[in-house]
Amino acid sequence: MSYDRAVLDSLLLWLDRFGARINEILSQASAQTLNRRVRSDLPTLAEVAAHLLITENFYLRHILGDENLPAAAPVEIQTTWDLQSLPAVINGRTILDSSGRAESAEDLVAAHRDSHHSIHGRLAAASDAQLAHFYDGPYNRGDTLSGVVALLLAHEGYHLSELRLIALLASSPSGT
Repeated sequence: MSYDRAVLDSLLLWLDRFGARINEILSQASAQTLNRRVRSDLPTLAEVAAHLLITENFYLRHILGDENLPAAAPVEIQTTWDLQSLPAVINGRTILDSSGRAESAEDLVAAHRDSHHSIHGRLAAASDAQLAHFYDGPYNRGDTLSGVVALLLAHEGYHLSELRLIALLASSPSGT
C-alpha cells in the first residue's frame, strides 16, 4: 500500500466519524432549533449544515471530476448565510427554502448522508494517479488528494464544533 493510500484511508476514517457526529446533532434538532438564530452574528444550524453540503457537493466533487455535479455550482463557495442563490437544492432535496430556512432535520441528515457516502466512495476508489496528482482550488494550492481531504476534515471539524455550540444555545430556553 502506498503512503498516499494509507494517509487517505486514515483520513476517510475521520471523515466518517465527523459525518456521523454531524448527522447525530442534526437529527436531534427540532425544526425550531434548526432555524433559530441565537445571535445576530451566528448562523443557524440549518445554514451551517447547508454550507457543509455545498462545500462537499461542489468543491470536493469538482476536484474529483464528478460528472453528476449540478450545473449551478458556484465558482466560489461563500458562507451559507451569504449564499449566492436560494433555495439551496442538493441532489433534488430542498435544503434551505427561498427564505433560508430548513423544513426538517430529516432532509438535512439524508442529504448529508447521501453526499458523504458518494464522496467517500469516490475517494476510496481514487486511482494512484489521482492520489499523486496536485490539485489547485480556491482553498488549496498544489495539494495532493490527501491534502485536499485533510483540508476538508479541518473544515468539517470546525463546523462540527460550531454545530454543537449552536445546537446547545438554540435548544436552551433563553437561547444563550
